[in-house]
Amino acid sequence: MKNHKRLGKGLEDISHLFLSTDEKQRTSSQELPAPSPPVKKNTEHHFPRVVAVTGDHRSLEKSFLVSNLAIELARRGHQVRVLDADLNFPDQPFLWGLRPGESMAYWAMAQENAQESQVVLQGPYGSRLLCLDIDFSKLSALPETIRRRLLARLMAFEADAQVMLVDVSASLNSNSRLILQMAHQIVVLVPSDHLGMIDAYAAIKRILGLRPNALVGMVAYNIRMVAEAEAVTNRMTQVVRKFLNSDITNLGFLFADLNIVKSISQRKPLALSSIRSKAATCLSLIAERIMAQEETGAQTGSSSFFASLFQALEDRP
Repeated sequence: MKNHKRLGKGLEDISHLFLSTDEKQRTSSQELPAPSPPVKKNTEHHFPRVVAVTGDHRSLEKSFLVSNLAIELARRGHQVRVLDADLNFPDQPFLWGLRPGESMAYWAMAQENAQESQVVLQGPYGSRLLCLDIDFSKLSALPETIRRRLLARLMAFEADAQVMLVDVSASLNSNSRLILQMAHQIVVLVPSDHLGMIDAYAAIKRILGLRPNALVGMVAYNIRMVAEAEAVTNRMTQVVRKFLNSDITNLGFLFADLNIVKSISQRKPLALSSIRSKAATCLSLIAERIMAQEETGAQTGSSSFFASLFQALEDRP
């Protein structure tokens, strides 16, 4: 526990979070809610709503959630973009079963004849993937003509999309800090194990330290039964409300489904290969809740994410 004392109030409360014997023995026969009909397309905004997904760096669940949510949302008819902004583990192409494209440095330096298809990867149902493998702090050192060219290409990537999912590192490096400050919504993965929940609480505290009014949601994962998901999400909600004076939204959970392991090892998205699995049903519900927040949330995708990001870099002292 000494390594976690710096996290402050609320940590001790979480450290006692273990399911009781009765809760562990509850039956998992409860049926999951059936997915609702596809949500209507939102064509009012030119730029996408940006949903940053962050979580445990020890596993692939974060990247798995991003890739499969993208496919599920695209299957529902949404125009989806995916931005892999995790400089430590840029594994989105791997999970999509795709060969990585050219680097962002190539796209920035390439002249007008550069093809977008060399960098942007095409996914199922019209979804598109871009690996943002560049340190934002170094962009200011580029000549202005190159910065403008890169910004124009990035804005073309996001244009006309309805949602952009961003796979972002849980560590507060220069990239993740900016993305978490700019995103319209932030999703934090909360594992069911003891130490994992402490790390998730720490991530939520860091995010709310950056943006006290951030729209934060959580997805519990590695869940064995519905009762466990309820215990984890209810406890995290209570602790964040009590010690951080904030509310976070429960966006659902992912079962500890062997189909997830199979999907990752075979590089076949579960949203395509195991659509009748428990995990696929969970993904459908999570996607539905994320888009429902888009309809009710105060923030919208009325401005360019990349233009705002570049402006923030220029405004830095």
